[in-house]
Amino acid sequence: MAEGPASSTRCGIDTVEIARIERLLADTPAEDLPRIFSAEELRDAGDGPGRSASLAARFAAKEACLKLFPRETALGMITVVGTAAETSAVMLAYLDEACKRRKAAGGLTTLEDVVETVHRGALERIRPMAMIGIVDVLGLIPVMLATGTGADVMKRVAAPQVGGVLSAMILTLFVIPAVYVIWRWSKERKEDRAGALMRPRSGEGS
Repeated sequence: MAEGPASSTRCGIDTVEIARIERLLADTPAEDLPRIFSAEELRDAGDGPGRSASLAARFAAKEACLKLFPRETALGMITVVGTAAETSAVMLAYLDEACKRRKAAGGLTTLEDVVETVHRGALERIRPMAMIGIVDVLGLIPVMLATGTGADVMKRVAAPQVGGVLSAMILTLFVIPAVYVIWRWSKERKEDRAGALMRPRSGEGS
């Protein structure tokens, strides 16, 4: 009886690849195995006849995960996270400063005032953020189009940065101001209620 196509894989990994790795591990000295596997993996594999097969399956699974999510892609995402955090912090600082100026002038009393103030504060950051995002994307386009030696590695670094820069711009210009409006209006209402509760007490004390 012929086996189906699923028989050529083990847990989603090609059994031919596992067999190849198993043959390589069989020729690897035992003292070199701790350099490849952790102590927990060696302990779980045991010392029986199936030790090489178990270690080979573990190694093939790691390689499959690295193909799905390469280290270079993770490096690019880390860079994007740092850039997004920096731009978001600057945006929050601008919005907070705009609200403080409006409140000091006595004009932060309604939700419309908060929305208008945050809108003006966000408009001040559109041009600088757009310039930064466009420059970053234009600088990464040659890397994305490169075909020379090592281009495949650099493409995996640049790809998440291109998408991440554009996503960070949308997040910083639209999502963060909207969330800040909700938070700021809630904070102003709490402060107003607290002030209203304190006024009768101060009047009684006088």
